[in-house]
Amino acid sequence: MSHGSNDERRGAGENHWMGSAGAYPARFMVVAFIDEKQHFRAGTFPRILQTRNRRALVHYTQVVWPDKSELGCAVAHNQNDDFLVCRYWPAGNAYGVEIRRLAAR
Repeated sequence: MSHGSNDERRGAGENHWMGSAGAYPARFMVVAFIDEKQHFRAGTFPRILQTRNRRALVHYTQVVWPDKSELGCAVAHNQNDDFLVCRYWPAGNAYGVEIRRLAAR
């Protein structure tokens, strides 16, 4: 599983989630993005992390980024895994943007 190129996504942001086939409902997958909120602190992106692991927050910030106007998600399956892909327009996680408070759960 890999992110689409910027050209393929036409500049949209993209989140991925993968887990064992049939083990997780789509709601669980999306909530996994939201649960990253615990690592958020107000500041300028990307210096909004309470951890050194940037990946521990970028899904959450993509979901709740200010001025988001479009969202599309889909779940796909193979024999072993389920995959969730969500695209956001406009893309979030822009460097240098100040974030004081993002949406709650």
